[in-house]
Amino acid sequence: MSSIYIDRLSAFSLLSVICSGIKYSNIFYFNATPDAGSFARVLRILGFLKSEPQFVDFRITDVRDEKGECTLLKLMGKEINDICFEISDRKFASNAFLKRFSPYFDFSKILFFFEKVLYDDIFEKAVVINVTKWHAMHRVDSDDKSVVLFLKKGPWFRYLLHYITGLNIKPVEYKVGIDFSFLLYLSLAKNFVFSKIGSRLNFAGKCSNKNVDKREESQPQATNNKKPLIGAWYTGKTVTFDLKERSDLFWLLKSKIPYEQMLMYFCRTDIPATERISEILNKEEVRSIALSSQATDSKDIPVWKPDNKYQRLRRQLITMVFKGYLSCALKGNFVSMFYLTNMVYFVLKYSYWYDFFNSNNIKIHVSPDDHQKAYVPKYLALRECGGVSVSYQYSSGIDSSIHLSCGCDIVFSFGSAYRWTWEHSRSQVANFIYCGYITDYAFREVKEDSLKLRRQLLDKGVKFVISYFDESPSQDRMNVISNNMVEASYEYFIRTMLEDETLGLILKPSRPESLYNEIPAIKVMIEKAKASGRCICIDSGSYHTDRYPTEAAQIADLSVCHLYGGTTALESYLSGIRAVFLDLDKLYHDPVYKLGDGEIVFDNIDDLSCAIKQFRDNPESVSGFGDLSAWVKDKDPFKDGKASLRIGQYINWLFVKIGEGKKREEAIEFANQKYAEIWGQENIVGFNCTSTV
Repeated sequence: MSSIYIDRLSAFSLLSVICSGIKYSNIFYFNATPDAGSFARVLRILGFLKSEPQFVDFRITDVRDEKGECTLLKLMGKEINDICFEISDRKFASNAFLKRFSPYFDFSKILFFFEKVLYDDIFEKAVVINVTKWHAMHRVDSDDKSVVLFLKKGPWFRYLLHYITGLNIKPVEYKVGIDFSFLLYLSLAKNFVFSKIGSRLNFAGKCSNKNVDKREESQPQATNNKKPLIGAWYTGKTVTFDLKERSDLFWLLKSKIPYEQMLMYFCRTDIPATERISEILNKEEVRSIALSSQATDSKDIPVWKPDNKYQRLRRQLITMVFKGYLSCALKGNFVSMFYLTNMVYFVLKYSYWYDFFNSNNIKIHVSPDDHQKAYVPKYLALRECGGVSVSYQYSSGIDSSIHLSCGCDIVFSFGSAYRWTWEHSRSQVANFIYCGYITDYAFREVKEDSLKLRRQLLDKGVKFVISYFDESPSQDRMNVISNNMVEASYEYFIRTMLEDETLGLILKPSRPESLYNEIPAIKVMIEKAKASGRCICIDSGSYHTDRYPTEAAQIADLSVCHLYGGTTALESYLSGIRAVFLDLDKLYHDPVYKLGDGEIVFDNIDDLSCAIKQFRDNPESVSGFGDLSAWVKDKDPFKDGKASLRIGQYINWLFVKIGEGKKREEAIEFANQKYAEIWGQENIVGFNCTSTV
């Protein structure tokens, strides 16, 4: 008897199971359509199903190897990358439909975009495959049974066969009668494509002709003659000009960039702009705009809407997409919905952002979160407007997956230690600028406040202070940090502090409001700990805390940080404080284990507790405890507190040259030369990965 696993429970997958004739004892599924459960019960009553389908309840960290390491996390890098790059090089690069757009868009960016789309699809399937094997072995005990996995038929199935067969799983593809996913995109186009497609075919053909000027009637024109602006996306961090607080505009604070030439735009409806944010921006004469009414709670922040230029551009580009689709079909070249729907998405995003950048005269765009697929057409639109896209590294915990690859003009990276991640993900960035740890200016700014808080603890009889930094937990099964893990960590540190009157504790939740909502028990524990007078919790703020980790670190003798992420450990150590990693996720493949297992990284709380006690009793006996010098090497080549100054300088150089009427390429070349003269040529790295070689 077999154990059957289904990627998505639906009428189609259930009928496929019935028609397969496979004898089975169990049916398990990972996801389900809304009515699949009811349909399965009917089939069970009628006797067509021999077993009630059961949901596979798992977390990504449940799937471990014989060493106890989470194997799925390793999939996120090289293995899935290799599959995606193989598909890209063999299928995307030679696809006739995609090639039709090369006269209009940079073809390498189209490939880059489709690699990102593909990664999400392949990753989801790879997780299903690996969890199937793990679940069959550890939850069903099916060593003596065959394991059958039903996967929805798709174009990439054969590229996943080595995963499936290598894990001793029998794959079965099932067909879905109608794939409704593409209807979303078709509905966006139906009002102006199908009614006018005939009259637009000739015009679209002209648009795709290499000899036709792309600017003639095909793009919106600028709506104003104002000076160029620097656009900055609101990430959700604090909007402040106080050097002691976490700032969403940290790179602006020590620059010579005119504040009135800044435009901060808001598009997140989950954290809309507040009246307080509006007041701060108005006071500093920074412009602001919201991309929807739901993205702002302030009446003083105007709401931008696309105009007729956007409608015209969107119409002609979608017409061009469907014209290409029909042309391929007439030539006998079948184009799957994968290409059509994603190309429609691509041109819709391109049209929207072209209108936004053009209408607001934005020539420089700054954003840290540029790894999403939507940023590829967005930055192409900015480039077409003569603008420059700038991004910056904000976390130490980046990996080499396609999911995190970059495609902008300029990326500011902490240091050379991270170069391999950008290269292995085939990031398409012409210039990587090493700048140091981006908010290191705050180390000195908060030092006095930290010392005051430390003296408060010492006055209570405290002899040793620990600062604990969490990572945001979630019930989501694909989130590495679980609620139970974080709750157990808080419980241990608070209990230990309450039992030891010589121990002080600093707590700094990453996202306090989310933490307290997810795990209310932690809020209760923290209040009890604070009542002792020996615990300080720095949790001001909501979505993010508005204080930097360095403030909590400099109060303490030791920082304890989770290995998954690692940014707080880097900031703590650069601030001059010993730091250790708590690795409850057991990420043994991380290079940090080669640098100091039992000294700087601990995979359980008991071993960490013993090491802390030994260090407190006799620091010289464990001299390497909390010493991250080997790990920090090459992560910050400067260590001088001037990282944000360097970023601000570079952006200002771009801004000045563009304001003089220079082309974007000339502005970048000038900024690179100036940066090299002042900070060293070795801190500018140029590469543009376009192949797996």
